[in-house]
Amino acid sequence: MIVDLALVRDLQCADRMQASAIVISALSAIVAAGCSGSSAVPDADTGSAEVTIDGQQVVISGFQSINFQGVENLIIRFSGMGIAVGSDLIISATHAGFGCDNTTNFIAYRPNSAPQYMPSSTVDPVCGLTIEAISAAGGRIRGYFSGTLQSINSSPATTRVVEATFDVRVVNGKRLSKPM
Repeated sequence: MIVDLALVRDLQCADRMQASAIVISALSAIVAAGCSGSSAVPDADTGSAEVTIDGQQVVISGFQSINFQGVENLIIRFSGMGIAVGSDLIISATHAGFGCDNTTNFIAYRPNSAPQYMPSSTVDPVCGLTIEAISAAGGRIRGYFSGTLQSINSSPATTRVVEATFDVRVVNGKRLSKPM
C-alpha cells in the first residue's frame, strides 16, 4: 500500500477528523499486512497492555507494533462483554509527550463493525494521551490514555470512556505480535 502524503495533507485541511481516520486505516493495513517484514515474535518480552471501555476491563487478544517512517503505531486487539471480537485501539506517536494531535500523537478506538471513536478535537493538549517513551529511546512504546472518545461519522454521536496502559516492544520496520 502506498500512502500519498500530499493527498493526506489536502484531506487534513478539508476534514481533519476524516483525514485522521484515513491515515489510521492506511497504517493499520500496513501493520496488518506485515508489509515491512518479519514474522510474529511471540516471546514474553513483546510487551503488555491493559484496557477498560466504559469501566469494563477487556480481554487483550494481541497487539501489533511497528515503527514506520518515524511513526510508532501500536494496535491493541481485545474483546469483552458487548465488545465485538477484533475491536482495537490504535495509538500513533512521533514523540514522548502529552495530548493528541492527529499529525503526531493520536489514539482511536475501533469497535469491529461499528463507528470509530477519537478525541473530540484533532488537536487537544489535554485529551488524556501520554506517551512516556517511543522506540528511539529503548525499543518500546510506553504510555497511557485516560479520557473520553467521541464517535465519528455517526449520528447521533456517542462517547466511550477509555482507560489504557501499554508498554510494547517495537522493531523498526518490522511487525511484532502477541499470539492471538
